[in-house]
Amino acid sequence: MQASRCTIVRAEPDAPLSLDPRADLWRFCDPIWIASYPWHPPGEFLPRASVRVAWQPDALCLLFRVEDRFVRCLCAEPGGPVWRDSCVEAFFSAGEGYFNLEANCGGTPLLAWQTARNENRSAASPRLLELVEVTASSPRTIDPEIVSPYCWSVAVRLPFALLSELGPLEPPRSGQIWRGNFYHCNENGSLPRWGSWAPIDAPEPDFHRPEFFGEWVFG
Repeated sequence: MQASRCTIVRAEPDAPLSLDPRADLWRFCDPIWIASYPWHPPGEFLPRASVRVAWQPDALCLLFRVEDRFVRCLCAEPGGPVWRDSCVEAFFSAGEGYFNLEANCGGTPLLAWQTARNENRSAASPRLLELVEVTASSPRTIDPEIVSPYCWSVAVRLPFALLSELGPLEPPRSGQIWRGNFYHCNENGSLPRWGSWAPIDAPEPDFHRPEFFGEWVFG
């Protein structure tokens, strides 16, 4: 299987975080589609999810957008089980181990580094999570679930200095390649789903599979 590959666009260092895909930060970023749902029941609703990714000298920036249904969001505690909600995620490795950034549709984040699922895990404390800039289009919590069509966005600015407090990382250089994947999931809704950008060949949903990461090329 040919590895998935995307380009991480270099943005102006002073471009502010925005939910608008036309903003300066995302001006040259094409959407990267989260379209692989190998565990999904045939014929059921599939969300249309994408992410735009840019980097600045001191941070990685991501803009997720999901055209969704069956949206539910219960976790409002940073570092809590946001993956159970309508959620987006980015897992990535710059060498040793890998980071996982997760945020539900209400903008509550989770961040950690590990060498494998539940091995040598270093999770961001509440103090460190305050350094993650997150903005969301949805309210903090959504309950009961929204069954009808609902579009939501989450933008995240992730400082490299923060990442280096959790695991080994040097800021990227133009031309450098990291490995990673992008995800959308929803466990709390009435139609659970797990989707990825780079396909995952596994019998059950499992995002902690770095052997299936694609290539992120820094422009």
